[in-house]
Amino acid sequence: MFVVLFAVIGATFLIISRAATPTFSIEPENGTRTGSISVIPAIGTDSTLSGGKAITFGSAVVPPTGCNPTSPPDGSAPSNPTPCRYGQSNGPSGTWNFNWQDEFSGTALDFTKWRPNYLGGSDSDITKASNSSMQNCEDPAQTKVNGGTLKLTLVQRSCKANNGTTYPYASGYASTHADIVITSSFYIETKMYMPPANSTTGCANWPGIWTNGVANGVSWPTFLESDVMECLGGEAKANVHAGPGANQDDWKKTIGGIGQNSGWHVFAASLVKSAKSGCPSQAPDSAILTYYYDGVQIGSPYETCYKNTGQFIMLQNDIQSGSLKNTLPSTVEFDYVRVWAR
Repeated sequence: MFVVLFAVIGATFLIISRAATPTFSIEPENGTRTGSISVIPAIGTDSTLSGGKAITFGSAVVPPTGCNPTSPPDGSAPSNPTPCRYGQSNGPSGTWNFNWQDEFSGTALDFTKWRPNYLGGSDSDITKASNSSMQNCEDPAQTKVNGGTLKLTLVQRSCKANNGTTYPYASGYASTHADIVITSSFYIETKMYMPPANSTTGCANWPGIWTNGVANGVSWPTFLESDVMECLGGEAKANVHAGPGANQDDWKKTIGGIGQNSGWHVFAASLVKSAKSGCPSQAPDSAILTYYYDGVQIGSPYETCYKNTGQFIMLQNDIQSGSLKNTLPSTVEFDYVRVWAR
């Protein structure tokens, strides 16, 4: 879900570009967004963000002292949700340049980076969610930044979205939408808190972090959806959605069941462009996707064809009828989102 101009901060980087009034249809059931693209400058430099050099990921994780705060059994956040890793994950091989970040250190969502709703015409719009099976609206009032984290709170109350539909739940949401797009190979990492289900086991509702392609004349899932982590049925999973045409999710793949893990965790994924043979003309590009949980690779790398329209970032705390539920209100927190590119 995004587009692109080039930002150079030392070597090759994230690409952000300007396009003239594109139309984005994210999934057939999810409508379109029309609007011009903002150009967001890349943040910082390798020198300030990566200790003076580009990052080469190590083969093992040695977390700093005190980096594993435990979560109370009632699901509340630990008192010290400080970042555990900064380019230390057992990540993809090669050298990567630190490109983009949000540490959520302010007192409000940074609208130059994020939108607090899905395909909204403004930052105050209450919208539907990104998937038609979700039972909540995306209400900017449920998205907060304070105490060093982004907080997305799901509540049970009637919520009328700008599509005219009234939903039984309201939640927070943040997406870079079509304002920031990554067209190069990249590695994304976030530290995220998931409250447990009522039984204190398993993750609850449908929290997640995704990257998704921009549907500028390209249908879902041809542009590729990479689910870095999503809670489905009480279990955290990493999933890939790709296919040759509209709704043809032929190359769908669950990379790994991460487990029934609530609390603070570091979730990450890499997309490395490749040269897979036999890709169809409508999905001529290819990439290898690899997923990481608390610094450890899960499952095997998965190579798929797709149409590279650029990837954008989505953070959610949604709910569907089949979700394993916990007591509401329920808040998912993000300590940071960081991107490396090459």
